[in-house]
Amino acid sequence: MALGRPTGSAMPLMWAHAEYIKLVRSAADGRVFDLIPIVADRYLGKPRRSSLEVWKHIRQVRQVAPGETLRVEAYEPFRLHWSANNWWDTSDTEGTPSGLGIHFADIPVSLDTGFKSGPADNAAGLEAAASLF
Repeated sequence: MALGRPTGSAMPLMWAHAEYIKLVRSAADGRVFDLIPIVADRYLGKPRRSSLEVWKHIRQVRQVAPGETLRVEAYEPFRLHWSANNWWDTSDTEGTPSGLGIHFADIPVSLDTGFKSGPADNAAGLEAAASLF
C-alpha cells in the first residue's frame, strides 16, 4: 500500500457487479451472454472417449476395445514384448521417455493382443494379457 493511493479492496466488488450485469443480460437474452462457442462445444457437446487405454502397475486394465491403443507406462526404462496374434509372432518395443519420469510404449489393439513387459534388463518381466470387448 502507498500513502494516498487506492488499496484495491474495491476490486472484488467491481468483479461481482460485472458478473451480476452479465447474469441480468443473459436472463434477458435467454442465453448465456459471454458464451465462447468452441469451449461450449467441447464441454456441452457429445462426450468424447479417448482411444488410448493406459496400463501401469497400479492400473492393470483387462479389456481394451478393438481399434484403440494400449499405452504401457512404467517409471523405469523397459522393453515391451507383445503379440497381436496369440503369440504366433511377437514384437519388441522400447519404452519412450516422456520427460516427466515416466516411460511409455503404445501398441495398437487388434482382435487378440497379449503383452509382456518388464525392465529392459529383466527377461522375466511381468506378464499380462488384454482381451477385447
